[in-house]
Amino acid sequence: MTDIKTIIIANNLLAKESPASTIELDLLDELSKNGVCVDAFCSSRGRLRNKSANYNTIVVKELGWYRYVFRLIRFVIPDLCYLPDYQYLSWGRKVRKAIRKKIAIEKPDYIHSFSFACSCHLVAYKLHKEFGIPWIATFFDSWSDYPARKFKTKFFRRIDQKLERMVAENATVIVHDNEGIAKLWAERYGEETAKKIVVIPLNVNFSNIKKNVSNSNNKQQLNLSHIGSFYPQRDASAFIDAIYRFTITYPQLRNRIRVNFVGKSLDKDRKRITDLGMTDLFNITGQISAEECKHYYDLSDVFFATAGMEFEKISFPSKILKYFFYEKPILGLTPHGTVLETELKNAGHRCYEPNDVEGIVSYIYNAINDYSCICDFNKEYWQRFTVDSVADQYLNAINNYIKKL
Repeated sequence: MTDIKTIIIANNLLAKESPASTIELDLLDELSKNGVCVDAFCSSRGRLRNKSANYNTIVVKELGWYRYVFRLIRFVIPDLCYLPDYQYLSWGRKVRKAIRKKIAIEKPDYIHSFSFACSCHLVAYKLHKEFGIPWIATFFDSWSDYPARKFKTKFFRRIDQKLERMVAENATVIVHDNEGIAKLWAERYGEETAKKIVVIPLNVNFSNIKKNVSNSNNKQQLNLSHIGSFYPQRDASAFIDAIYRFTITYPQLRNRIRVNFVGKSLDKDRKRITDLGMTDLFNITGQISAEECKHYYDLSDVFFATAGMEFEKISFPSKILKYFFYEKPILGLTPHGTVLETELKNAGHRCYEPNDVEGIVSYIYNAINDYSCICDFNKEYWQRFTVDSVADQYLNAINNYIKKL
């Protein structure tokens, strides 16, 4: 018999374009298997995935003409399009009406909203206030601190911050995926809000991934790979300079390294590689399929991750989840205080400041001469991100905060 009933509000649940969609689908599947009866409400926007057979999914059609209206408004008052309640107008009001009908038939034990979109939390807030049902608000990224939401006026930014505060102060439980954002919110909203915050990591379903284990100690060439995209403030310049310094310092080892950039790379980085005469050392693939990426996960001896944007002090770098899973050393290049640094150090990997070229050169030299010396990390760290582990943490939060009310 089902012990817990919940209503899920996740606008992008079935949207193939959304990175969060897979996380949400896997998590809800696992919660359903553990006795949670799920009614999940999502939007019709985008190319939709198939619904899960393990729980009930209700697709609520979004009013498409609102998007065209706001495209026009964006030219005059662009800040209006950053406020989360514009999506509440195109979808939120309809889904709230549908959920109210559901609640009238059978009252759920709790409501659970996921963002982005932030309008999901506004719908949940209104239902929580109307019916007094406990409410979990999950954030995969920050709300008002998200860098893409660039308000031009203080007036609209204050409205946005007011909406965020409304959610923070009224949600029964707040779920963040890292300690950085949890600490920021605790400082921003005070002790009462801090008591409601639970840090639960992102989840990944690793069951369909088969990894090949190779003996890197016996390889003649060390493969260092970055699998993912670079950005202007998260570039490869420091790493490229370190590779160049390595080739100058240890010319006899030049042919012992190979660097793979798998995914979006920057023109300035590619030019830097050419100017330094290292095109023979770098394999730059561009964006490729997930299946093609698997070749590089298996091939790699060392993974390379970088951070540089201020936002990354409160944002979880999802790419390292697969890095952890493949149980190979990770070389981190990051300023102090990022979530990347925290996670890599927690797992026992090495991190260097971007200007620490000598440290990076020393790391690569040691990796070539004694690979085992960089393998003293926690090879089981990836298990904390498995979907069953994360679902257990959600169930504990439900029991601790919801069922005791």
